[in-house]
Amino acid sequence: MENPPSPFTGIKLTKNFILKKNGDVILETTIKNITDSLISWDIWLNTRVDGFNKCYVPIENVNDIRLSKKNNHSDFMNHKIEK
Repeated sequence: MENPPSPFTGIKLTKNFILKKNGDVILETTIKNITDSLISWDIWLNTRVDGFNKCYVPIENVNDIRLSKKNNHSDFMNHKIEK
């Protein structure tokens, strides 16, 4: 799925959904800066899944992770960081 370039955010998203034979779904997202400027704000993807699903997110540096709670009444979701 390819989103049109956004003049508001300055990015273009391309999402690939891969359905594996065992029923797992892999979501790959490519983000392209469509401006001549550096983009420095967070990029949020609003992909909703069942709260009991396992989600894997590749990261380059563990210091790039920021965990936050939705509100003061919720707890952090269980998570594990592996190298």
